[in-house]
Amino acid sequence: MTIDARPNSAPEAAAPWLDARPGSLARHPADGWQLADPVPLGRWTLAALRGVTDALLPHGEAQAPTDAATRDEVVLGIRRTLRYMAPHSRIGLCLLFVLIDLAPWWTLRAPRRLGGLPPERAAAIVDVVAHAPLGVLRTAVTAVRAAVLTTYFDMPAVHRELDYDPVGFMRERIALRERLLAGGGAGPEDAP
Repeated sequence: MTIDARPNSAPEAAAPWLDARPGSLARHPADGWQLADPVPLGRWTLAALRGVTDALLPHGEAQAPTDAATRDEVVLGIRRTLRYMAPHSRIGLCLLFVLIDLAPWWTLRAPRRLGGLPPERAAAIVDVVAHAPLGVLRTAVTAVRAAVLTTYFDMPAVHRELDYDPVGFMRERIALRERLLAGGGAGPEDAP
Protein backbone atom coordinates (compact mmCIF):
# COMPACT_ATOMS: atom_id res chain seq x y z
CA MET A 1 0.00 0.00 0.00
CA THR A 2 1.36 3.41 -0.94
CA ILE A 3 0.49 6.61 0.83
CA ASP A 4 0.61 9.77 -1.23
CA ALA A 5 2.44 12.29 0.92
CA ARG A 6 2.32 15.14 -1.58
CA PRO A 7 0.90 18.30 -0.07
CA ASN A 8 -2.10 19.78 -1.77
CA SER A 9 -0.62 22.43 -3.96
CA ALA A 10 -3.89 24.21 -4.72
CA PRO A 11 -7.30 23.54 -3.31
CA GLU A 12 -9.73 22.28 -5.88
CA ALA A 13 -12.57 24.55 -6.83
CA ALA A 14 -15.60 23.71 -4.77
CA ALA A 15 -18.28 21.82 -6.63
CA PRO A 16 -21.33 23.98 -7.30
CA TRP A 17 -23.63 21.56 -5.44
CA LEU A 18 -21.54 22.02 -2.28
CA ASP A 19 -22.18 25.75 -2.25
CA ALA A 20 -24.08 26.49 0.97
CA ARG A 21 -25.52 29.75 -0.29
CA PRO A 22 -29.18 29.55 -1.25
CA GLY A 23 -29.98 29.81 -4.91
CA SER A 24 -33.31 30.64 -6.38
CA LEU A 25 -36.22 29.70 -4.17
CA ALA A 26 -38.62 29.74 -7.10
CA ARG A 27 -40.95 26.77 -7.51
CA HIS A 28 -39.38 25.81 -10.84
CA PRO A 29 -36.06 27.62 -11.25
CA ALA A 30 -34.41 27.75 -14.66
CA ASP A 31 -31.51 25.57 -13.54
CA GLY A 32 -31.96 22.79 -16.08
CA TRP A 33 -33.86 20.42 -13.79
CA GLN A 34 -36.76 18.74 -15.54
CA LEU A 35 -39.94 17.58 -13.85
CA ALA A 36 -40.58 13.88 -14.36
CA ASP A 37 -43.34 12.60 -16.58
CA PRO A 38 -46.22 11.04 -14.67
CA VAL A 39 -46.15 7.28 -14.28
CA PRO A 40 -48.74 5.64 -16.53
CA LEU A 41 -51.27 3.76 -14.42
CA GLY A 42 -53.88 1.20 -15.33
CA ARG A 43 -57.57 2.02 -15.20
CA TRP A 44 -58.15 0.36 -11.83
CA THR A 45 -55.12 1.90 -10.16
CA LEU A 46 -55.93 5.36 -11.50
CA ALA A 47 -59.53 5.03 -10.28
CA ALA A 48 -58.23 3.93 -6.87
CA LEU A 49 -55.85 6.88 -6.73
CA ARG A 50 -58.68 9.29 -7.57
CA GLY A 51 -61.08 7.68 -5.08
CA VAL A 52 -58.62 7.73 -2.20
CA THR A 53 -57.56 11.28 -3.05
CA ASP A 54 -61.19 12.44 -2.98
CA ALA A 55 -61.64 10.80 0.40
CA LEU A 56 -58.50 12.33 1.91
CA LEU A 57 -58.72 15.92 0.67
CA PRO A 58 -60.16 18.36 3.22
CA HIS A 59 -63.97 18.54 3.21
CA GLY A 60 -66.66 20.67 4.76
CA GLU A 61 -65.56 24.07 5.90
CA ALA A 62 -62.01 23.76 4.62
CA GLN A 63 -60.43 27.01 3.48
CA ALA A 64 -58.34 25.44 0.76
CA PRO A 65 -59.70 24.33 -2.63
CA THR A 66 -61.02 20.78 -3.02
CA ASP A 67 -62.72 20.87 -6.43
CA ALA A 68 -62.25 18.30 -9.22
CA ALA A 69 -59.46 20.32 -10.86
CA THR A 70 -57.54 20.38 -7.57
CA ARG A 71 -58.06 16.64 -7.16
CA ASP A 72 -56.76 16.02 -10.69
CA GLU A 73 -53.70 18.17 -9.99
CA VAL A 74 -53.01 16.20 -6.80
CA VAL A 75 -53.36 12.90 -8.70
CA LEU A 76 -50.95 14.18 -11.35
CA GLY A 77 -48.49 15.24 -8.63
CA ILE A 78 -48.63 11.81 -7.02
CA ARG A 79 -48.08 10.15 -10.41
CA ARG A 80 -45.01 12.37 -10.91
CA THR A 81 -43.75 11.45 -7.44
CA LEU A 82 -44.13 7.76 -8.27
CA ARG A 83 -41.62 8.25 -11.10
CA TYR A 84 -38.91 9.10 -8.54
CA MET A 85 -39.55 5.97 -6.43
CA ALA A 86 -37.79 2.66 -6.65
CA PRO A 87 -39.92 0.21 -8.65
CA HIS A 88 -40.83 -1.96 -5.66
CA SER A 89 -41.84 1.10 -3.62
CA ARG A 90 -43.91 2.41 -6.53
CA ILE A 91 -45.76 -0.88 -6.91
CA GLY A 92 -46.25 -1.13 -3.14
CA LEU A 93 -47.76 2.35 -2.86
CA CYS A 94 -50.06 1.69 -5.82
CA LEU A 95 -51.21 -1.55 -4.18
CA LEU A 96 -51.93 0.38 -0.98
CA PHE A 97 -54.08 2.86 -2.93
CA VAL A 98 -56.06 -0.06 -4.39
CA LEU A 99 -56.35 -1.73 -0.97
CA ILE A 100 -57.68 1.44 0.67
CA ASP A 101 -59.97 2.15 -2.29
CA LEU A 102 -61.55 -1.29 -1.77
CA ALA A 103 -61.97 -0.70 1.99
CA PRO A 104 -65.77 -0.23 1.75
CA TRP A 105 -66.00 -3.81 0.44
CA TRP A 106 -63.72 -5.57 2.89
CA THR A 107 -65.01 -3.59 5.88
CA LEU A 108 -68.58 -4.39 4.76
CA ARG A 109 -69.55 -0.72 5.02
CA ALA A 110 -70.60 -0.12 1.40
CA PRO A 111 -70.97 -2.10 -1.83
CA ARG A 112 -68.82 0.38 -3.81
CA ARG A 113 -65.25 1.53 -3.99
CA LEU A 114 -64.31 4.80 -2.26
CA GLY A 115 -64.56 6.69 -5.56
CA GLY A 116 -68.24 5.76 -5.85
CA LEU A 117 -69.15 7.19 -2.44
CA PRO A 118 -69.72 10.78 -1.35
CA PRO A 119 -66.39 12.22 -0.12
CA GLU A 120 -67.57 12.58 3.50
CA ARG A 121 -68.70 8.93 3.66
CA ALA A 122 -65.49 7.78 1.98
CA ALA A 123 -63.45 9.81 4.50
CA ALA A 124 -65.35 8.16 7.37
CA ILE A 125 -64.49 4.70 6.02
CA VAL A 126 -60.82 5.64 5.68
CA ASP A 127 -60.91 6.84 9.30
CA VAL A 128 -62.32 3.45 10.36
CA VAL A 129 -59.38 1.74 8.63
CA ALA A 130 -56.95 4.27 10.14
CA HIS A 131 -58.08 3.17 13.60
CA ALA A 132 -58.15 -0.57 12.85
CA PRO A 133 -56.61 -2.90 15.41
CA LEU A 134 -54.25 -4.23 12.74
CA GLY A 135 -51.12 -2.07 12.60
CA VAL A 136 -50.45 -2.83 8.94
CA LEU A 137 -53.79 -1.23 7.98
CA ARG A 138 -53.05 1.87 10.04
CA THR A 139 -49.66 2.10 8.34
CA ALA A 140 -51.27 1.70 4.90
CA VAL A 141 -53.60 4.64 5.60
CA THR A 142 -50.67 6.70 6.87
CA ALA A 143 -48.73 6.03 3.65
CA VAL A 144 -51.53 6.99 1.27
CA ARG A 145 -52.54 9.95 3.44
CA ALA A 146 -48.95 11.21 3.37
CA ALA A 147 -48.76 10.88 -0.43
CA VAL A 148 -52.03 12.77 -0.94
CA LEU A 149 -51.68 15.50 1.66
CA THR A 150 -48.03 16.35 1.02
CA THR A 151 -48.85 16.82 -2.65
CA TYR A 152 -51.99 18.81 -1.84
CA PHE A 153 -50.38 21.17 0.67
CA ASP A 154 -47.45 21.77 -1.70
CA MET A 155 -49.72 23.32 -4.34
CA PRO A 156 -49.42 27.09 -4.92
CA ALA A 157 -53.24 27.46 -5.04
CA VAL A 158 -53.51 25.94 -1.56
CA HIS A 159 -50.71 28.20 -0.31
CA ARG A 160 -52.64 31.24 -1.55
CA GLU A 161 -55.90 30.12 0.05
CA LEU A 162 -54.19 29.44 3.37
CA ASP A 163 -52.23 32.71 3.16
CA TYR A 164 -48.94 30.83 3.41
CA ASP A 165 -45.79 32.17 1.80
CA PRO A 166 -43.19 29.39 1.86
CA VAL A 167 -40.58 31.43 -0.04
CA GLY A 168 -40.81 34.30 2.45
CA PHE A 169 -40.60 31.84 5.34
CA MET A 170 -37.54 30.13 3.81
CA ARG A 171 -35.82 33.48 3.25
CA GLU A 172 -36.41 34.41 6.91
CA ARG A 173 -34.98 31.06 8.08
CA ILE A 174 -31.95 31.43 5.79
CA ALA A 175 -31.31 34.95 7.14
CA LEU A 176 -31.57 33.63 10.71
CA ARG A 177 -29.12 30.82 9.91
CA GLU A 178 -26.61 33.25 8.43
CA ARG A 179 -26.97 35.54 11.46
CA LEU A 180 -26.40 32.61 13.85
CA LEU A 181 -23.37 31.40 11.88
CA ALA A 182 -21.92 34.92 12.05
CA GLY A 183 -22.12 34.81 15.85
CA GLY A 184 -25.38 36.71 16.27
CA GLY A 185 -28.29 35.53 18.34
CA ALA A 186 -31.92 34.71 17.74
CA GLY A 187 -34.61 37.03 19.00
CA PRO A 188 -38.28 36.52 19.82
CA GLU A 189 -39.19 37.57 16.27
CA ASP A 190 -37.27 34.54 14.97
CA ALA A 191 -39.61 31.97 16.50
CA PRO A 192 -41.42 30.03 13.77
